[in-house]
Amino acid sequence: MRVGIIGCGNISDVYVRNAKLFNNIEIVACSDILPPAAERLAHKYSLREMNVRALLAADDIEIILNLTLPAALNSGPRPYVLTNLPGAFNHVNKL
Repeated sequence: MRVGIIGCGNISDVYVRNAKLFNNIEIVACSDILPPAAERLAHKYSLREMNVRALLAADDIEIILNLTLPAALNSGPRPYVLTNLPGAFNHVNKL
């Protein structure tokens, strides 16, 4: 599965480094509201840097890994949201 990351803060490095532990996961693109954060991650791991709208619309991205606040992702293919459980259940229903 080809994965795009939204949210390129510190935790994104952990996800990109550990993706190689899974045979069917390939992180190929990244995006962040702060372009320098996306540029840093893309350069460090040879990812395609994209703006959020382009990443959500990309035909070759099968999974969006949202590492931002849950409300930052409103649409897109198969969202996976990393979030704290308290208060998250109402948001998950909206997705």
